[in-house]
Amino acid sequence: MRIALLIESLEGGGAARVLTTMANHWASHNHRVTLLSFEQPGRPSFYPLHPGVEVIHVPRILPTVSSDTLNNLTHLRRIRKAILELRPQAAISFIDTTNLRVLLALLGSDIPVIVSERVDPAHYYLGRIPNYLRRLLYPLARAIVVQTRTCADYFPSNLQKKISVIPNPVLAPIDLWTGGGKRIIAAGRLCPQKGFDLLLRAAADPLRRHPDWSLAIFGEGQERPHLLRLAKELQIDAQTMLPGNVSDLSKEFRRSDLFVLSSRFEGFPNVLCEAMACGMPVVAFDCPSGPAEIIRDGTDGLLVPAEKIGQLSKSIARLMADQKLRERLGMEALQVTKRFSLTRTMASWEQLLNAPPGYK
Repeated sequence: MRIALLIESLEGGGAARVLTTMANHWASHNHRVTLLSFEQPGRPSFYPLHPGVEVIHVPRILPTVSSDTLNNLTHLRRIRKAILELRPQAAISFIDTTNLRVLLALLGSDIPVIVSERVDPAHYYLGRIPNYLRRLLYPLARAIVVQTRTCADYFPSNLQKKISVIPNPVLAPIDLWTGGGKRIIAAGRLCPQKGFDLLLRAAADPLRRHPDWSLAIFGEGQERPHLLRLAKELQIDAQTMLPGNVSDLSKEFRRSDLFVLSSRFEGFPNVLCEAMACGMPVVAFDCPSGPAEIIRDGTDGLLVPAEKIGQLSKSIARLMADQKLRERLGMEALQVTKRFSLTRTMASWEQLLNAPPGYK
C-alpha cells in the first residue's frame, strides 16, 4: 500500500514520535511510505527513520490557515501537487491545523484523508476561523482518529460514525528502571499546557524537606525564563535543572526515581507511557485526557485530581519517602507495553486503512 503521512514538523514532540514510529513499522512491512512535513528542506527528523521511508518537505509560508490568503493558497497548491504526484491509497494527517490544510488542499480529489487529533480539542482553542473550518471540513475526512474516548465525545453526533479511538503505541525499552538517583523527572514542551509551574509549586516543599533529592524537567519552550524565576522564588533553584531536549529520554528515566505528569490537558501523553514502560513509578494529574485511561490508580501509578497542587505535593512526598511503593508501582507499570503494544495499535490502523468507506 502507498501511504502518505503529513505533519507540521519532524523536529521533535510526541506527535512526530508516533508518526515516525508508524512510518517505520509500515516501511518494515513493505508498504511504500512517504512523510511530508511543512518545514524547510534540509532539516532532519529528530527521530530515526527506516531507510525505506521517503521524506518530502512542503515548506509552510505563513503559520496559520487564516492569514494572508494568497500565500496560503500557494502553500495549499504545493501540498495538493505533492500528494497527487504520490497517488497514495491514503493520506494520514496529524494535528489540527495540518488536518485543515490537507483537507483544503485535497478538495475535489479522490485521495482518502484520515485526520488525527493529538490533544483534547475541548481544551485547545484553535481560534474562530480554524474552529469553523474544522466543523466544515472534518465531515469530508475518510475517518477521524483520536486517542481517547474523552476526545471522541467532543465531536458532534454527525461525526461519531467517522471516529476511531486508537491510542499511541508504547515500545518496550532496551533497559529498565533501577532507581537510586533520588531525582524527580518530568518532560515536555516548556509551555503552559504542560503545567510545569504547577509541578514546581507541588515539588517545592518535598524538595526542601529532602535536600538530597533533585528535580529535572526536560524540554524547551517559551516558559523557560518563567520556570527558572519560579524555582528561585520557591528556593529550590539549587535542586532544579532544565537540561533542554534529549534524544533518548529513557536514559534519563533510568537515572531518576519518580516521574511526574503535571499537564493541564493532554491527548494521550507519550512521555507518561514511556516512563511506565521503563518500569518507573509515576504520579499524574487526572487531566483531560489520557492519564485516567493509562494509569490504574494505586496499581501502576497514582492519579491526582487535575491542578490540585496540594494533593500532587502529598503524592510526590509519599513516593519519595517509600521506596517499596515506588518499586511495586514500577513493576506493575511495565504492563503498559502490553496494553498499548505496537502490534495492537498498528492492527487498529491497518483495520482502518483496509475498511470500506462508511465502515464503523
